Amino acid sequence: ADLKEVRTGLWQDIIFVDLSGKCPALPVFLAPLMALFEDFDFSTLEMAHDSADGDGIHRFHAKANWKPLWENYAPNVYHEGFVHEQYRRSKHVPRVNKQGEKTFVEINHGIVKGLGFEAAGVSNTYPDVDFPRIRSKTTGAAVTSSYILNIYPNATFLAFPTHVRISILVPEDAGSTQWLIASYYADGSARDPKYKEMRDKSISGSSRARNEDDRVCEAVQRARRSPAHRSHFYSPFWDKMHYDFNNMVLNDLERSGAGP
Repeated sequence: ADLKEVRTGLWQDIIFVDLSGKCPALPVFLAPLMALFEDFDFSTLEMAHDSADGDGIHRFHAKANWKPLWENYAPNVYHEGFVHEQYRRSKHVPRVNKQGEKTFVEINHGIVKGLGFEAAGVSNTYPDVDFPRIRSKTTGAAVTSSYILNIYPNATFLAFPTHVRISILVPEDAGSTQWLIASYYADGSARDPKYKEMRDKSISGSSRARNEDDRVCEAVQRARRSPAHRSHFYSPFWDKMHYDFNNMVLNDLERSGAGP
């Protein structure tokens, strides 16, 4: 009798919990995200169970607050060439052309922040894998667009034509966070032994990038103890998503009465 029902919703294996009871219905809350993938047929996706303990969840610990980890993942496009070995080798990074124009679509729609691009345009950036492709609902052809996205407050959603990768950031304390990461593949390739080597290649590349990111974010966490960290500047060209995310956090803190 003392238990109270808590609103929950499910989208692509991500469970959303509304402790306040005031959040819009899940299709409304996720409308910007669902619109991006309206034509992606995710129905054949399955989660791979290749993690160390066999449950499919790859776990990483970072000695940093969840916020620098989140803001670095997709909103901070500028960091790629400085932090990641695979991006330093790519002729497509930094993601601007000779005219200084962005070669990606910046996605900054409320809770969804990140970038979209055509996979063929960055063919030498990511590990070469040959999984069954995710298909278009309308044409049946393989999709060609890729997205690296964050979902506010603590999830990420990567969708390539070959796979989907979902991450949840679980705060452990003010200076420590756990990553929970799952990978999804189409048409039986998540469990098929003949794709095991490619699945390992795919997740190992992601894990290397995650470790590179986390080391930088841990340094940012330490640097924020410095009195100079309040001298914070944003680049209008690169940091609009980063700026908007920080304002979302501040606004939520103020509404909750937990702000400074």
